[in-house]
Amino acid sequence: MVTVPRTQSGIDGEVVPYQQDINQLQSAKGAIRAGTHVLLRQVGIEAGQVEQVIIAGAFGSYIDVLSAVCRGLLPALPLERFRQVGNAAGTGARMALVCQRLHSGPIPSLIPPAAGDLDVMSSKAYGLQGHDRSLLNREDAGLGQKIFGE
Repeated sequence: MVTVPRTQSGIDGEVVPYQQDINQLQSAKGAIRAGTHVLLRQVGIEAGQVEQVIIAGAFGSYIDVLSAVCRGLLPALPLERFRQVGNAAGTGARMALVCQRLHSGPIPSLIPPAAGDLDVMSSKAYGLQGHDRSLLNREDAGLGQKIFGE
């Protein structure tokens, strides 16, 4: 199955997904969905209550947010609630270096004292959600309404 023909691929060949590619995509989707579920459950809110989703790293730079939402990879929220920030770790490291040079003292923490760690992998809910096939094959009847307000 050719998904992108040679004439449109921008490379010297067709783009053809293999079963391994599809398996990796399903695994990543399940992990992201399960992690999101555990995090929302931990803080006691529903996905619709999330005010902003920040997507960082190479993933955040290149993902088509609308496509990811439509395929169930990201929560069904209005698109304006998503923010793609690129290499946030690299930017943070540069900011920390500049801050240290300017103040010649310890770098102040940007993480609020009330923030904590959440070990998603050890959560029982993650284990259950990670094997829930509905997270991999999501067919929400009202998804278009949630995204586009139709």
